Amino acid sequence: MRVCLEVRHLRTYVASYRFTQADIVETTTLSSKGQLVIPRAVREKAHVSAGSLFEVRFVNGEIRLRVVPSIPVATLAAVAGCLARMGRKRLSEAQTQAIITLRLKARHAP
Repeated sequence: MRVCLEVRHLRTYVASYRFTQADIVETTTLSSKGQLVIPRAVREKAHVSAGSLFEVRFVNGEIRLRVVPSIPVATLAAVAGCLARMGRKRLSEAQTQAIITLRLKARHAP
């Protein structure tokens, strides 16, 4: 769901949406601190809560908010061995470095 804000008056902003059958339309006002309250029904439908991160863009006279998906931080222990394959011969450190060097040269060759 994309939330778009249009400037209606100098200091009043009204929420509007790209409509689909299941859209929720609510009105909200910008505070003197520049804060905007997203109505509860919209927050629940968009699955956002306090601390959610948003991308804010100004495009063609509209202020657009988009929720930035949270990506959990992976630990080395959680991903260790994920590239290993059964029956694959293990390469030495020197062989690994040689292959990386060759592939980088091939990638950056004119």
